Amino acid sequence: MENSIDYKSDVFISYGRKDYKDEVTKEPIPGNVISVIKKSFDENGITYWIDEEGISLGNHFASVIAERIRESMIFLFVCSRNFVASKWVDRELGVADEFDKHIIPFICDDSYKDAKVVMYTASLDRIEFFGNFNPDKEMKKLVKTIKKYKEELEEKRKKEEETLRQKQKEEEERKKREEQARKKKETIKEIRHLATDYRVHSLQQEAIVQQLHEMNLSIGIQTKECPVCKNISPIDSIFCEKCGFLFPPLYAIDGNARYPFDKRHLAVAKKNYDAITLVKNEKDNLEKKVGELEKQKIGLETELERVKLQFVSDSVRQDLIIPVKGLSIVMKPVVGGSFWMGAQKADPSGQNYDSEAWGDEERVHKVTLSSFYMSEVVVTQALWKAVMGTTVGQQRDKANPEWPMGGEGGEYPMYYVNWNECQEFIKKLNVVTGKSFRLPTEAEWEYAARGGKKSLGYKYSGSNTIGDVAWYWENSGDKILFGPWNSDTIEKNNCKTHPVNCKKPNELGLYDMSGNVWEWCKDWYEEKYYSQGPQDNPQGPSMGSRRVLRGGSWSNYARPCRVSSRYGSDPDSRYNYIGFRLVLPQ
Repeated sequence: MENSIDYKSDVFISYGRKDYKDEVTKEPIPGNVISVIKKSFDENGITYWIDEEGISLGNHFASVIAERIRESMIFLFVCSRNFVASKWVDRELGVADEFDKHIIPFICDDSYKDAKVVMYTASLDRIEFFGNFNPDKEMKKLVKTIKKYKEELEEKRKKEEETLRQKQKEEEERKKREEQARKKKETIKEIRHLATDYRVHSLQQEAIVQQLHEMNLSIGIQTKECPVCKNISPIDSIFCEKCGFLFPPLYAIDGNARYPFDKRHLAVAKKNYDAITLVKNEKDNLEKKVGELEKQKIGLETELERVKLQFVSDSVRQDLIIPVKGLSIVMKPVVGGSFWMGAQKADPSGQNYDSEAWGDEERVHKVTLSSFYMSEVVVTQALWKAVMGTTVGQQRDKANPEWPMGGEGGEYPMYYVNWNECQEFIKKLNVVTGKSFRLPTEAEWEYAARGGKKSLGYKYSGSNTIGDVAWYWENSGDKILFGPWNSDTIEKNNCKTHPVNCKKPNELGLYDMSGNVWEWCKDWYEEKYYSQGPQDNPQGPSMGSRRVLRGGSWSNYARPCRVSSRYGSDPDSRYNYIGFRLVLPQ
């Protein structure tokens, strides 16, 4: 493509005159496609060249047409029976092809099947302006195609200019390097010549100096004093062994330390020696201080070991076992600390990446919590009956006697309890035990589900394999289920809750944090809360319409059972898949 051309128009419109003007009146035919194209180009700022009135036939016409095609970026070929029948169609297409123009076939009828048209346009994208079409849509497509090509051509031109500038710069640098290499070669040649002369004179000087040393020794002058550090050196020494001062060749050659001498050389040497002496003194002082610091370090290490032992003593807390009317509640210690709460699926290398994360789990943010205790298992049907005096069946009847049960027995999770009833249970339990039980905050729940300070980064609470730690829809029924989640299949398979403590616990010894039953949390549910909540011991939004549920249940597929998955429900909701767990402050 001839990108160096100074284009005078964006588009060359190649068309058949019979499609545009009446042969008798010479006026545009009403509704003709050429006028539609011109109008669209004018409205969109696209410049074009079109042979409106006709150019005299002959070589002059052909040269003008060829020049106009060359000066246009794009060749728009308005393909119609009238134009295909013209002798100019083959010529103009041939010129456009020779100049490597971007050809856009604008099809008005089935003439595009003509062999000479197919030869040039078969592989090109075309605008179809006939048959079952949308004129406005096709014209917009044409305008968009032209503008996009103009942008691509301009971008290519800029890249070529940048390439040219880069080549010019590289050529200039190459010439500069060659000139530098030439000068360096000439300089090295001159240096070698001067070095040869210097070696000749140096050998002569060395012979004279050696003769003078021997003469000094013969008259008893055997040493000389260094003018820098006052160290005494042999008369034939080249440098002072104490400070490194390089003696001039004839220094103190006749016992006179003043002859001959370079005062600038001496001043620099003294300055360097003073600096070295200062550094040595500072080094000695530092070594002394290092010795003192080593003693302090030993003392600090001893104190650190004492603190570590105290920390271990404080952090190794025993389980709390709290008796309740013949039963026991086992509370596991959760040592406080900081963790990254939530999940995200935008950055695979980022913090808490999870490809299954939902929008309400973002943003990932750092949270710091105080220590607390959490119940080893969810509240069981046995514990509920001991405190409240009602069975799970009676709780179901409050909702709907026709609703199904989800597993019955003292060791099964309590369900069919709403959030408000959980508060009533806790109030009565606190009276019986004298403790301050409560529901966990959402942050406490996720911290504990992740394993607290012992976290191994599992996707589910205690494992990356959900079946190891959770009852969920695939394994909670009579048979193992596969395939897509289906409520009818769950009902037919008798899926339901299972007794607590049957799956593996997580890193803190907590069971069923994933699956079995959803667990009520203290917080109001707010989808965007993570973007605004506090970082230290967050308590959730101050108001809302739904309470937080965590952990998933026996009736869910795996995704809701992840440690970061969130859900919210009306506080009055009671279902056979919602239970709760207890916490105590430390």
